[in-house]
Amino acid sequence: KAEEALVAGKPEAATEALKDVEAMAKTVFIPTAKKCDVSYDFKNEDAIAQAITSGLSAQQEAIDTKKIGDFNVAKQVTDKSIYRSFYLAALDYAQKIEDGVKSGTDEKELQVGQAEGYASLLAVEKSLADGEEETVKILKERYDFSKTKPADVSYKEIEGLFAQALTEKVDESYEETQEAIEKKDIDTARAKAMEANLFIVAMKPTLENRLGKEKVAQITKDANEWFALVEKGDVKAKMIGERITDALKPFN
Repeated sequence: KAEEALVAGKPEAATEALKDVEAMAKTVFIPTAKKCDVSYDFKNEDAIAQAITSGLSAQQEAIDTKKIGDFNVAKQVTDKSIYRSFYLAALDYAQKIEDGVKSGTDEKELQVGQAEGYASLLAVEKSLADGEEETVKILKERYDFSKTKPADVSYKEIEGLFAQALTEKVDESYEETQEAIEKKDIDTARAKAMEANLFIVAMKPTLENRLGKEKVAQITKDANEWFALVEKGDVKAKMIGERITDALKPFN
């Protein structure tokens, strides 16, 4: 709604619409993100709660300066940081269930964890399922205690399924970025590149777990360089982008 109002040349209405999102962020999204930050020990620039706050501030700044392109990039920061908190919360529940089974926690208690993981999954399901319906179907079954016993929940399997679906999102955003650059639509390219990079940020714990910190540091460096080239509409962005999608191929 804020974006529509801004496009229609109504910055006051855009600010009002953004205030609704800010209220929701304060009561739901930021508390969820803070829990996630504690679970994963995210601090400073890694903190999700901070990223949501920064995204919202940048959206307001873009409304004030009437820059729709900047608004859409900032909106990606807000939206995908919220997305990241729900995705990582679902992943964290899978780890807690597996650990709980090993330590002999009561099954009913573990089923509560499954239900909470399921709720977190539902928050990202629509976007995640786009092109990865089968993967999401399996994920939903794993978090549904009427279909999967806590003892059969495998963190490694769930982590792999999420990584597969998120890699598909990165590939999709990368392709859309390239198409936009070719059409000289730099604002769309910037928003799509930011989206791709934020999916990579969301996957960071899994990437470090499976590829190692050194490889992830290189992917992060490439992602930042890629975004800088996209912002300039530089055709060299294609080569760096391909390097990133190639590095994520093990998860496809």
